[in-house]
Amino acid sequence: MAREFESGAFRYTWTQTGSPRRWLVGTFAPLLLLAAVSAAVFGLALYWWLQVAQWRSWSSYSVWSWQSFEASPLPIVSWTLLSMSLAVLAGVTIRRVLPAMLALVVAIGGCAVLSQTWLREYLFRIGQIVRPGSFVHPIALNYFTTYVSRTWYTTRSGRPISGAAMWDSALNYRGNPSVWLQQHYTTWIGYQPHSHLIWLELARNGILVAVAVLAVLASLWWLRRRPAE
Repeated sequence: MAREFESGAFRYTWTQTGSPRRWLVGTFAPLLLLAAVSAAVFGLALYWWLQVAQWRSWSSYSVWSWQSFEASPLPIVSWTLLSMSLAVLAGVTIRRVLPAMLALVVAIGGCAVLSQTWLREYLFRIGQIVRPGSFVHPIALNYFTTYVSRTWYTTRSGRPISGAAMWDSALNYRGNPSVWLQQHYTTWIGYQPHSHLIWLELARNGILVAVAVLAVLASLWWLRRRPAE
């Protein structure tokens, strides 16, 4: 898109095929469809390869690790749609090839950081199961199928306390620290069971696709408001 604007080739195209919005949709839609299909095929191949590699190396990944959560068709297709939609938005608004490429790199990097930090932490706390634990008999969880989203401690009255302050007070006790901690503090754990994984995957990738749709709509709106001359 940016090359079309920078070279001026869009003028001839617009006089032959109709409105700028039709030109944008006609150019972008086939490329988007091709990229989505290619991403899905690549995701299937990558997912199959990871399963074979895990079996041959006698190793296994947690279902919540990046190998399982990211290397599958759904997130790869979602990131592809988001990348192409942001690329179109950058090309339509900036209309210079190199500045548009730099803006796209910054935008995708920002989306990746937000997705792996703030968005992941926020989503993985929705619908989490919270259970109290014990220092003598801790909660038994399968960490290959369960994601621990949060752990914290409270006093006997229910007031939150930091782990450092709790252990500092335990070191000053001359006895069995585990029994003393159990009598005075409670450990809490919030976790997501394996049954929640598919819903969190759909929610995260649904947000990516929604941002991609907004980017395409913003491109169409900008092209209508600011057509090139």
